[in-house]
Amino acid sequence: SYKSTAYENKASFYKMIASYNKLLPSANVSMNLIRSNLSDDDREGSTAIKLPIEIADGVYQAGMVDYTRNVWAAALNVDVTFTANAQIFMSMYQTVLDYQSGKINTEDARLKLIRDIKKSYYNIILLDERLKIKKQELISKKQRYDQAIINFNNGLIPKLSKLNAQVGYESLKPEVTDMENNYKVTIMSFKQMIGMKDDVDFELGDSLVSKKKNVPAEKILSEKYIDKNLTLKSMYYAKLSLENVRNMNIASLTPTFQLAWTADPTFQKDPMEDDWFDDMDDNWKQSSGGLRFTLSV
Repeated sequence: SYKSTAYENKASFYKMIASYNKLLPSANVSMNLIRSNLSDDDREGSTAIKLPIEIADGVYQAGMVDYTRNVWAAALNVDVTFTANAQIFMSMYQTVLDYQSGKINTEDARLKLIRDIKKSYYNIILLDERLKIKKQELISKKQRYDQAIINFNNGLIPKLSKLNAQVGYESLKPEVTDMENNYKVTIMSFKQMIGMKDDVDFELGDSLVSKKKNVPAEKILSEKYIDKNLTLKSMYYAKLSLENVRNMNIASLTPTFQLAWTADPTFQKDPMEDDWFDDMDDNWKQSSGGLRFTLSV
């Protein structure tokens, strides 16, 4: 139906917009909070460091410094990656083709709905006129039958003539009833088509009037309206879609460009007691990380 086609086209529009998100880099951020299970004695230790006492040229006195590892440790992991290849751009182009095809299908469904409404409305007018004629014919048959009864009672016609008039009248009554039922069903179908409630009445307009319309020559007609033909437009975008699917399969064999940046700083103090944002240059140290460029073939 027209509504379902319109909703599908709206969904394809949002898919087309969302396809550009593939050009945005992906980011993964995680925080690890680790608690040590070592005892207080196991967390204590010492290390040799250079003391700021130069005992000779370029030679510093070394000493031992005691330390205690924190019970808690905090580490941050950041990974930002940008990926690009030909297949991504082909898939984005495919959403554009789907949206354009959806627009054509929506317009085609709209025109078909208008055509069906007009067709149903004109059919109601035709049935109404035919029903009026049939009812008038039934009235005439009833009048003939009543006149036949009078003539028979007066001895003007034989009984057979009266029976013939009765048969003509009685046989027409079921036909009128069928036409009335058919007319009511057509009215209900028309109301359902245009979304009108069953208990709402409407009046028919003027009867059908034929209008003369000059149709241009075949060459002029084809040159003027060929680009507006929805069937040809639909076939054109179907052809582009098939070609793009082929190009997507070919693009899967092309290289993939990837640019990534990673960082994993670790908090040097106790995350449960010390301020995380105080003197961040010294309190956060990065053990690894950097910029990575990858070209996959």
